[in-house]
Amino acid sequence: SDVCSSDLGGTAWLNLIIHQKGPSVPITVRAEGLPGGVHAEPMIQRNSSNGLIVFRADKDAQECTVPIRLVASATRENEIVEREVRPYSRVWSEPNISSSRPMRQQLLAVRETAPFALAFEKPSAETKAGVKLELTVKLDRLWPDFKNQLTLQALEFPNSIKMANVILAADKNEAKVTLDVQANCQPGDYSVVISGQGQVPFSKDEKISPKPNTLVTQASKPLKLTVKPKEEKTK
Repeated sequence: SDVCSSDLGGTAWLNLIIHQKGPSVPITVRAEGLPGGVHAEPMIQRNSSNGLIVFRADKDAQECTVPIRLVASATRENEIVEREVRPYSRVWSEPNISSSRPMRQQLLAVRETAPFALAFEKPSAETKAGVKLELTVKLDRLWPDFKNQLTLQALEFPNSIKMANVILAADKNEAKVTLDVQANCQPGDYSVVISGQGQVPFSKDEKISPKPNTLVTQASKPLKLTVKPKEEKTK
């Protein structure tokens, strides 16, 4: 989109479309030019034509709108190759919703406090191909009146990693999710992000009570998942 907006304490993300010529290699995408108080972990894109990058704003970050730059890097034949990620925006008024147009720059906006934030209990995990990995997800309810349940779901997962939707119950602040790492998952590092979607009481008019619910989606802080080779069966 033209402007990617992250609320204070919350997240926003951009979808990435990856085009490679020749053999597929892991690609790392990083963000440059972020304002103070805004963070984006480098995202590892592996064996997939789709990916994403997540931006997180501290609770005390300053509201702003700034241009940012994304850079993709990969190693080919022991040489590091870098390319600037070209920004595109969907053209929603077109009959073909998949159409898009190039932009001169990508803008990032930081706005008022997010209703909630999601993160894995630990920032990294390790497993083997062919194994199901259970992880704890923590919820920070930043708005006191947000007490509803959340639906946790995979967000642009690598093709070889699956996750069923999980309900994080109302008034609860954590839940277990299971990553099903397929037997054909290639060894290496992956960036894994889930989303939380729920009904949040909101109204621009503070006099309205009770506030009507609005569907809100937030991305989690990325998890760095290291996949080890599948164990060979002994004869």
